[in-house]
Amino acid sequence: MSLKLVARRMAPLTRGGRAAKTIMMRPLVTHTGGLFLGDVFVKLPSTMPFPKHSRSHDHSCSYPANARAFSSLQTNNDAENGAYKNKPIRILFGSQGGTAQIFSMQLADALNDETSLEQVESMGLQEFNKDLPHALLSPEHLNVIICSVAGVGEPPDNAKQFYSWLMSDDAQGDDWNVVEYCVFGLGNKKAHPNHFNVIAKNIDARLQELGATRVQDIGLGDDSECIEDDFDVWQEEFLKTIKGELEESENETPVVEQESVTEIVETPSTTTNAAATSTSRLVSNKYPPLSLLPPETNVVREDLMDASFYQSGFEKLQVTDNRLLSVRSAEYGLRELVVDIPNGAYQAGDHFCLYPKNSHVVVEAYVNLLGVDPHTIIQESDQSGGNTKKYPHPTGITLFETLLHCVDLGAVPSPAFSRELLGRKDVDYKNDIANPRRTVLDLALEANRPISLEDLLYSLTPMQPRYYSIASSPLVHPSLVYLTYRPVKYVTTRGEIREGTCTTYMQNLGAGAHVVGSFKSNPSFRLPKDPQAPVLFMAGGCGIAAIRAFMEERLALAADSHVQFGEGMLYLGFRTPTDEVYRDMVNYAVDVGVLTDAQVSYTSGCVKPDQQCQLVSDTVRANGKKVWELMESGGYTYLCGGARTFGAAIEHEVICIIQEYGKMTEKEAIDYLRNLIKEGRFCEDLA
Repeated sequence: MSLKLVARRMAPLTRGGRAAKTIMMRPLVTHTGGLFLGDVFVKLPSTMPFPKHSRSHDHSCSYPANARAFSSLQTNNDAENGAYKNKPIRILFGSQGGTAQIFSMQLADALNDETSLEQVESMGLQEFNKDLPHALLSPEHLNVIICSVAGVGEPPDNAKQFYSWLMSDDAQGDDWNVVEYCVFGLGNKKAHPNHFNVIAKNIDARLQELGATRVQDIGLGDDSECIEDDFDVWQEEFLKTIKGELEESENETPVVEQESVTEIVETPSTTTNAAATSTSRLVSNKYPPLSLLPPETNVVREDLMDASFYQSGFEKLQVTDNRLLSVRSAEYGLRELVVDIPNGAYQAGDHFCLYPKNSHVVVEAYVNLLGVDPHTIIQESDQSGGNTKKYPHPTGITLFETLLHCVDLGAVPSPAFSRELLGRKDVDYKNDIANPRRTVLDLALEANRPISLEDLLYSLTPMQPRYYSIASSPLVHPSLVYLTYRPVKYVTTRGEIREGTCTTYMQNLGAGAHVVGSFKSNPSFRLPKDPQAPVLFMAGGCGIAAIRAFMEERLALAADSHVQFGEGMLYLGFRTPTDEVYRDMVNYAVDVGVLTDAQVSYTSGCVKPDQQCQLVSDTVRANGKKVWELMESGGYTYLCGGARTFGAAIEHEVICIIQEYGKMTEKEAIDYLRNLIKEGRFCEDLA
């Protein structure tokens, strides 16, 4: 049996065999208002097209304010942009946490949806080969580079080789004038003002210097504000460039109606006696249909080690302990997870990455939304109808396993997917979706509109590994890794309780459980080789993890090798005195000379005369002269904690200290700090 459900959709008028404009009406939706071209706000007609996909971190801004922000973040390069020459498009991503890769997938989707281009491909910058550089950065393609910034102004891991080559003399040549490109960067202006989007800016400037042709201004996404909307606006401009619509943005286009069909097809299920039966489900008209095979078992895999899902280097590791560090703390108190690593090797300052799993309760809610047997096995269909889009998850596993392991059900959907889920264009993304951290399930239940399995699985955010600073030293724990974490739990602006996907998963792990994890080297965050070099540690909350590792390492060296250390200062902050952890280790480090000064403060809750209720930034300001003298004497400074507030506040105080005691202007102080960062003497491990 096959039953057709008909929804209204507007088809593009074609001009010379290619799409001229794509006009959409309910249930598909468009942006509202208009956008900024340069410094001029252009009112768009109600039928103006919009990109269909776009997603990443957390915020959003309403249009024209966000459009202004996008416009203000363009480079000041006076070079005119070239015209797009109808080349195939290659999207190249440099990604550390997965957001740039997600953006590249969304742009590829939008190009396939909004244009008649037949050749759109997306690949990581790790595919770069220095012996054949233009095999990746191809003159036969329009090269779209989407790149984040990692660490203290470094390229993400998968882009390091490409970036190093591009900035070197090896990249010089006479063939750059045939290369076309554009760049979108991902950064955080508040957390990292001194190296905000520096990698994307440098790539754009270097390609201009070499003689390549830029077809669109660089876009600089800001995760401290609204990186989804930043990308959404930039993507819309890019699509208009590709479709040749920049000159026509104020013109109305006639609407030609056609029917877009979503079919209900039969799919296998199972009864209690395992006999195969048949049920119906929605099938997408946008993505290749998936084949669902009858269930083989109701047992759910605890991991996907045999399904080619995890990144290279990840392995199954056993948890040996998981405890609350302070029995007096509330339910969000700091915890310590210990993982056995029999075949691992790490250094103090490194990261441990692990793949979380979604809650079974949440997975079951999505299964109920789809109305598909959770234990049916997903395969790609041989009958794709010409749609060659690759399925983004492993095949041969069940629907339940896919939702449990492969997608992030706690992620906020993109602006475009949010509009599609709600079936309307008038969505205040920042206030109604991003800030309240609403999920796909929230929006689907609110709209009470059916959604197909394909639309859901192709659009959900892929699950990415989470990075945690290691809180132990291999000198003391060569076969164990200690992780200090805080369960994320909060009430949204809509009054709803939200829990972090990974920290909730970690909190529920008991001794004997297993995680899928791997080490991540962090070479820019190391103790000085000279133990006599002065050090300053500044940390807040979970930032204590990396500092604990350094203290443990210095204590081990002092005990085993009788190493004499130079000056060591610690400025540490917690929410309340009951939130404090590792006090015994700090006191012992002071007693044996590993630390010469340790000042611990609390945001609130001080009840004893010797407890300091102030921010760590206040402690830094009060000790400004000592901080300056340490920096001037060749010392090393380590900053650990949250990036958006803690890291930004500390950097601000450090710049003020450099101005005051170094008798410098603000610009000179910023340059001084940048030089410390380049020398590896101001080291950040910010989340």
